[in-house]
Amino acid sequence: MKSGNIIMTRTLALSLALLTTLQAAEPITNSIGMKLVRIEPGSFTMGQDGPAADYKMTRHPAKFDDADWDEKPAHRVTITQAFHVAVTEVTVGQYRQYDADFRLKTPDDEAVNAVTWEQAVKFCEWLSKKEGKTYRLPTEAEWEYACRAGTTTLFHTGDALPDGFQPWWSDTGYAGRYFTDAWPQVYRKGGKAGLRVSQTAANAWGLHDMHGNVSEWCLDWYGPYEAAEQTDAMGRSAGEFRVIRGGHHSSFARFLRSANREAWLPQTRSNRVGFRVVMGELPTGKMVPPAAPPLNVQNVKQGVMKIDAGRRMCRCLLRRSRL
Repeated sequence: MKSGNIIMTRTLALSLALLTTLQAAEPITNSIGMKLVRIEPGSFTMGQDGPAADYKMTRHPAKFDDADWDEKPAHRVTITQAFHVAVTEVTVGQYRQYDADFRLKTPDDEAVNAVTWEQAVKFCEWLSKKEGKTYRLPTEAEWEYACRAGTTTLFHTGDALPDGFQPWWSDTGYAGRYFTDAWPQVYRKGGKAGLRVSQTAANAWGLHDMHGNVSEWCLDWYGPYEAAEQTDAMGRSAGEFRVIRGGHHSSFARFLRSANREAWLPQTRSNRVGFRVVMGELPTGKMVPPAAPPLNVQNVKQGVMKIDAGRRMCRCLLRRSRL
C-alpha cells in the first residue's frame, strides 16, 4: 500500500509539472509597457506534411488544410533555452517611444505595420540598449513553437479556426471573386478597419494574434526545409528574403495555419506586415548553408546581346521571299 501511494504521489507530481508547462506563464512588463511571457524549452514538429495544395482557389476557396511545398518535410526541432516573447505584436504606442513621429494619427493599441525587416531590427537594438537586455526578432522555429503552444493541429485553436475569427475588411471585392455564394463562417466580412491587438483569444501560452491581424517578421533568411532533426534551428545562412509568419487580416484562412510560411524582401514595407519581439540571447544552433538556386536562375548572366546585323537582314529577306 505504501509503494502504491508513492507511485500515485509521483504520478500526480509529474502531471502537475506538465500542466504547469502547458499553461500560460505570468507575463512580465518592461519599461515601455510591453508584456512578455516566458517560453520553456521543448521539442515540436515544425512544418506540415500531407496532401499538397493545388492552388486552384477558385475551385475550392474555403479549403484550408492542404500544405504548401515549402512547409515540407515536417521535421523535429528542439529548443534548448527558454526565452520571453511579447504577448502581442509591437504596438504603435510602443514603437512611438522609439520613433516619436511614427503614425501620429493611428491609435496606440494598433499593431505596427509597414516597417521593413531592417527597421524592426533597429527597434530591437534600441530596446536592448534601453532595457539592458537582449531583444531581437524570433527565429522561425521559435515563432512556430510559440504559436503552436503544445498543439499539433493546423491552428492553435484546433484543426479549424472559430467562426468569425478572421476579419476581412480590406479588398472585399477581391474576396467576392472567390466567395460567389455565402462566405465561409470563419470570416467576418466588412466591419471597421483597424489593427487593434488582442482582439482574438490568446493561445495556451498567453500569446495573442499568432493567427492573423498582421504578418510578423522573423529573424531567418527564407529557404526550403531540411528533413533532419534540428536543435535550436537558425534557418539559412544567406538569402534574398526574410521569413514572415502568422498571416494577416483580409486573407484566406489557409495562410493563418501554424505551419504556413511567407517571405518578403527585408528592405521593403507592407501595410500587412509588422513584428513582435523576443527577449533572450540568440540560440546557439548552426545555420544551414543556402539551398541550390532553382534552375531558372542558374547560369544567368547580365550583358549586352550581340546581334549579327548581316545575318538578321538575310533572315528578314528570306521571310519576305516566302510571302
